[in-house]
Amino acid sequence: YRRRAQSTARTASYGKNLASLREALATMKDECQAHADLGGEAKASWTATLDRAIRWIEQPDSEF
Repeated sequence: YRRRAQSTARTASYGKNLASLREALATMKDECQAHADLGGEAKASWTATLDRAIRWIEQPDSEF
């Protein structure tokens, strides 16, 4: 029983951490898109990379 409870707690913690990471990446993406000094090509590259990371968190079976 104790191992199952620890596993459940770890799973919940991991899920919470992934959700927090997803939110942090989404914030970074928004800030990147709003940054005036970042060139168009660099902005597009960073946005695409952050989008892939967010998609991978949301759909772990997808390719990064």
